[in-house]
Amino acid sequence: MSSQNTISIQEIIGFTGVTKSTIYRWIKTGKLIAIKDGQSYSILLSENRDFISALIRKKHSKPISVWTPKEIEDYSEWHELIDEICWLIKVCYSSRDDIKRKRFRLDTLFVNYLTSNKITLSKVKQIFASNIKPKLRSITDDLKRGWYNELAYAVPLKKSTLGLSFNDIDLNKAASSIRFAFPSWRITSAYYSVYFYLRAITLQKQDGFRLQEHAASISAFKNNLLQPLTRVLWKFPLNITYSPNIRIHKKDLLIEELEHTQYIYSNHPRTPHRTPMQIFDHIYKTFRKKFGKKAKSISYTLFDYLHDFRIWANYLDIDNLLSLWGPGYKSFIDQNLSIILFFIGGISEISYLSVFEEEQYLKQLQSLYDLFASNNPELESEFIKTPVYQRLLIYKGLGMVNGLITLKKGSDLNVVVATSNI
Repeated sequence: MSSQNTISIQEIIGFTGVTKSTIYRWIKTGKLIAIKDGQSYSILLSENRDFISALIRKKHSKPISVWTPKEIEDYSEWHELIDEICWLIKVCYSSRDDIKRKRFRLDTLFVNYLTSNKITLSKVKQIFASNIKPKLRSITDDLKRGWYNELAYAVPLKKSTLGLSFNDIDLNKAASSIRFAFPSWRITSAYYSVYFYLRAITLQKQDGFRLQEHAASISAFKNNLLQPLTRVLWKFPLNITYSPNIRIHKKDLLIEELEHTQYIYSNHPRTPHRTPMQIFDHIYKTFRKKFGKKAKSISYTLFDYLHDFRIWANYLDIDNLLSLWGPGYKSFIDQNLSIILFFIGGISEISYLSVFEEEQYLKQLQSLYDLFASNNPELESEFIKTPVYQRLLIYKGLGMVNGLITLKKGSDLNVVVATSNI
């Protein structure tokens, strides 16, 4: 119990925002002087006043809002929300230790997404059971268009294709700077990849909409597929949706179920350091605001946001994008869009696998590789570093497929030759 001369551990947590385990570690190492009273500790104020005061000053010295150069203020709003969605992916599908160390990998996140949500091909197949004769040709064409645009986004390949930590940002700065020399086109490639991936899924459920109209595809996805897909494959935070007729029960959100999201190390690492729930609130309010600008819509989703981002980037404010200074902004938007493409591409492939099965999926991926390999030496030798092949390895590791596609092996000039040529 606290007295005038002592303070409880819980009170320190309230003042400073640090975790209980951190305080116990400080006590063990002698940074905090404490006395043990039964099973609990009391912190001596006289011995720790300066240390506790420094912690409180540190907590309240953080800026409450991010500074953004005036010339890219409009872009920053788009950037911030995409970055926050990707932070929720990292927080929800990483171990505590990885979150504390800010050490993330794209393949690990996707595997954890699939396994923690208990996603299986049999469950996904049930979504499409009502469509007795899905149009293989149309669906395959759209899946390939998704692959093509994701590869267009991914090439030239970054030095670190799966790492998502700050070290990887530094490794990829040069490549990201080249890739985002014309930001609006890169954002457009990302959008079209998502668009065709989701249209391929939608065609598996229903094919009676006008393929020529983006709005028709988006509406068909939201009207006929969003809810059933959310039950088995389209999971948090990708499924954050604003709908005026649906009430959100926050206690049911994944971030409320995960204990570690209550600790400070799960807060967003950049200003204003929002908690996971504050991030959700910010995303939801942004979706609600943008929904209000739509004349005819039943809801607003990540799909709508990427569509609006593409319109803004490609038509409304090119100068704003060209004002991205230094490699930092380019590297982060490059990484974040890569994460979203990887996940949505995987969701489309798993949907395709569930209906048309492994042989058809591998046949189409093999034909895509053969076309690229015959005309592009870099992709011939580096295809294993592309997201479409990396996801194939994940499916094989999880037992969703048994085979792989055949890659051409180029000659290696560094192999030691033991035979004589004289």
